[in-house]
Amino acid sequence: MTHTQIEEQDIVDRYLLKRLTPEVEAEFEEHYLGCRHCLNQLENTRETMQAVRGAGVEEVPASRLPSWLMPVPALGLAAAMAMAVVYVSVKRSGPLRPA
Repeated sequence: MTHTQIEEQDIVDRYLLKRLTPEVEAEFEEHYLGCRHCLNQLENTRETMQAVRGAGVEEVPASRLPSWLMPVPALGLAAAMAMAVVYVSVKRSGPLRPA
């Protein structure tokens, strides 16, 4: 398991939330026992999660969220593309001049 895989797949968070398959969990445990960086990241994330829980903030499972709050990747992509089109249009037209 590489650091890139660990970061891209949110392995540390998923490990602490017990959301990994037994195989991936064992592979991560083998990695972090020999990796000071990952062990520190694991401990820091654990402390942060405990602090959040201690502050009375409750994690809401995604299944309990209203459907309109669920992330929609296509909507985010469309918004980013629209912003890019506006940016290019403004850059091409030059600075605005007062009338």
